[in-house]
Amino acid sequence: MPSFRALIIVVIAICTVNVRCHQKTTKIVVGFLPAIKGDLKERQGLAISGAMTYALDQINNSTSILPNVELELRYHDTRGDIVTSTRALTDMLCDGVSAIFGPEGTSCYVEAMVTQSKNIPMLAYVNDFFPLNSNDFDD
Repeated sequence: MPSFRALIIVVIAICTVNVRCHQKTTKIVVGFLPAIKGDLKERQGLAISGAMTYALDQINNSTSILPNVELELRYHDTRGDIVTSTRALTDMLCDGVSAIFGPEGTSCYVEAMVTQSKNIPMLAYVNDFFPLNSNDFDD
């Protein structure tokens, strides 16, 4: 399971790329696609949810990590289902999320293709199969 420190570092890295420094508060929405319910074995959605919430709270309550930035977490329980996950992902992309954590499950190939096509970072924290190679990411 990823550590709190690792999650905070990843969120900071993503947000640093997407934010310009200015005095006004900027809201950045981060998407999260856990499998909290459903038939998926060894679900980690609840544990990761706590880490995500904690990391975003730490960043939002700090005046030095990302000043003038408010991070908002938007999540959808995918139940480990690829169709549910893809629908939730596309809804989040239409709503303007800046990054996606998840989906949880054995494959995130479809979701990876969708986020890649929109140049949105996606960090899959549980994945057994990812058939992309480095040539898939060339512009």
